[in-house]
Amino acid sequence: MKKTLLIKVLAAVLVLIGCVVAQRVNAEMIRVVTVNGVNGQVLNTYYASDVDYFEFGERTVVFPFAEFAADNKNNIVFHLAPGVKFKMIKVQGGTYALQGVSSWSTAQKTRDLSDYYIAEFECTQGLWKAVKGSVPASQSATGDDMPVARVSWDMIMGSASDTFLKLLNAKMSQIKANSEADVVAALGNKEFRLPNEWEWEYAAAGGKDWASLKYTYSGTTGEGATVLNTVAVNRVSPNYASSVAVVGSKKPNNLGLYDMSGNVWEYCSGLGYSGYETTPGYLNGSSRWNSSDRTSRGGSWTNSIVGNFLVSYRGISGSSDEFNFLGFRLVL
Repeated sequence: MKKTLLIKVLAAVLVLIGCVVAQRVNAEMIRVVTVNGVNGQVLNTYYASDVDYFEFGERTVVFPFAEFAADNKNNIVFHLAPGVKFKMIKVQGGTYALQGVSSWSTAQKTRDLSDYYIAEFECTQGLWKAVKGSVPASQSATGDDMPVARVSWDMIMGSASDTFLKLLNAKMSQIKANSEADVVAALGNKEFRLPNEWEWEYAAAGGKDWASLKYTYSGTTGEGATVLNTVAVNRVSPNYASSVAVVGSKKPNNLGLYDMSGNVWEYCSGLGYSGYETTPGYLNGSSRWNSSDRTSRGGSWTNSIVGNFLVSYRGISGSSDEFNFLGFRLVL
């Protein structure tokens, strides 16, 4: 009788030990549980202590959509497709005087700017491809994180039905349909476009703090090749860039904008004087630009003169030009 009782006790103990071991093994197996979304994105992480009460659920991410960036600055991140996203930086408006037009009697030098959004980076090849399907051939360097070049002003915002901006803006209703209400409210009736010259230069100069920052090149004071090389991909001796570089390779300015100086020249929407922001016919002294001319800003990897990278410097390109040093940046 005692022997039988002892066997039962030992059996019960073994069962209990087995349960404890099993629980420990089970706990080890479920110590960390991750729930993944598309493109390997971790949506959430759970631990063993959570397992008793959390519920699994499926989450479907529908592209395109937009969300506020996790930087508490009301910047907006747009997700066009898995792996294709870009950030628009909110710029607080203010009064700005163009620095490069003091000798142009026809130019409206000063303008009051409302708040707007400008892209953190130049338009990349990955973004262009997501909108247009393919990237123009003969880029100086290829890669989704490289700025797109060999895209003309006409290809970006010309009269054709399949320009980059028309195709991108066609996605806006889908973006709003798939985004949170606060983002939709922030977007309002905005559409993607090229910056006018006041917007481009104001952002390059540092926004509302431009007068105190006194940037020479966007993001830095001082002059010369050494200073320039901290913020710009360039060919000023002894830097000698051999092609465009991945966007964001250099230091940003105070607004968090990269490559406003260097990498590729950036088209603006028009010729930039009063009443003619998107209309050709700029009058500079006694000479008139051709009707197809457009302004570009910032300098590029091909330039070997430091003056080309000044915040105030204005370039000129034809509306149909497709060069491997000429690209653009979005504004909203």
